[in-house]
Amino acid sequence: DMIPTYLVVADNQYSPRLLQELTALGVRALPIPHENGHINPRIIAEQLFQLGLHSILIEGGPVTLHNFLGAKLVQEMHIHESSQPHGVGPLWNIETELTSWHLKHRSTVGTDQHLLYVPSTTEAAI
Repeated sequence: DMIPTYLVVADNQYSPRLLQELTALGVRALPIPHENGHINPRIIAEQLFQLGLHSILIEGGPVTLHNFLGAKLVQEMHIHESSQPHGVGPLWNIETELTSWHLKHRSTVGTDQHLLYVPSTTEAAI
């Protein structure tokens, strides 16, 4: 069996054509209510939990990561730090953002870094 791929989207904030193309590839859209284009990470976690998902991969930049950390929904983080900046969002400083996290493992993948962080305490909710 194939592991399902869900695309979390702000309800009414996605392209029907793109959604149709992704659905044809087996991707399932999960529309989530939003406020001013922002989705509450806790609502995402609750919806995915109701679907039987207990472990998820979140792809995003500093804003997305900060929102999930702030909601205390992260048990461990695998951060892939690119040697080349991508996107247009704000830069993220790991040392100042992860003061309550411990670097458990670091490895090099090509010119990028893979960092595994775990909480220094047991603050995570899920």
